Amino acid sequence: MRNLFFATIFLLLVLSCGPEAKRTETTYILSSELDIPVTLQITSNFSESISVTLNEFEVYRGNTRELTSPDRSEDSFAPSQSLEANTLTIIFSNERSSFFEIDLSNDPVFFSEPINRNPFRHGSYENIGNDEFLYTITQEDFENAMPCDGPCE
Repeated sequence: MRNLFFATIFLLLVLSCGPEAKRTETTYILSSELDIPVTLQITSNFSESISVTLNEFEVYRGNTRELTSPDRSEDSFAPSQSLEANTLTIIFSNERSSFFEIDLSNDPVFFSEPINRNPFRHGSYENIGNDEFLYTITQEDFENAMPCDGPCE
């Protein structure tokens, strides 16, 4: 009787353990191809701000997120989660700036303009393999940025 009890407990333990869901590690990366300094002012969802300056071909890596079913749709807000941010200002050599914002409280999620070149939107990134996605800051971004009247802040 005692052996039957332990065998039953053992079987229940073995049968209750199923295969673990496959997890994917995803990282979003910002890079500059410009030959001028580009400053990223990143404000987190928790009101913390950081400032990072990128020179030509330097990168800023968001946090790697481990997900069981990553959303790869064009309007996925996964980049904002990897960057842990809800606002981003890109300052081009203290001459021009672009401001990007995401509001997750709306349904659907609100992305600031321009939508097609928004670093918070998955559709603006290039898949570079190994579940890494790259947003390259280009001359087009510089030209579309607003001129600053004096130093950009």
